[in-house]
Amino acid sequence: MSTDSPTTTEHYVQIIRTEVSEANVEKLLAIRGEAIAEARKLCPSLIGAELVQLDGGVWLDVLTWNEPDGEAALMAHAEQFSAVAEMHGLFGDMHGSEVGRVRHKA
Repeated sequence: MSTDSPTTTEHYVQIIRTEVSEANVEKLLAIRGEAIAEARKLCPSLIGAELVQLDGGVWLDVLTWNEPDGEAALMAHAEQFSAVAEMHGLFGDMHGSEVGRVRHKA
């Protein structure tokens, strides 16, 4: 039995694990919508974005792309960032970033 879902479009999920200081949480949440809208305008392959707060000031930025190199495509427009750059400036230490292909979606 295949684990692939019966969809015609492949999706890729990127999970970025980072720290956000308590002092920056409200600012991050305030700029997030504008930053994602800016990113989607510059790079339409970004099709989803979720921000997950874990314990201890650790956050997951979960991005869904419709191409495997979505982040690289977005970063090609880095000189045009405004809200995205502001949002990234609120992140603290980065604890990794991984991308994987979605194999099943229910």
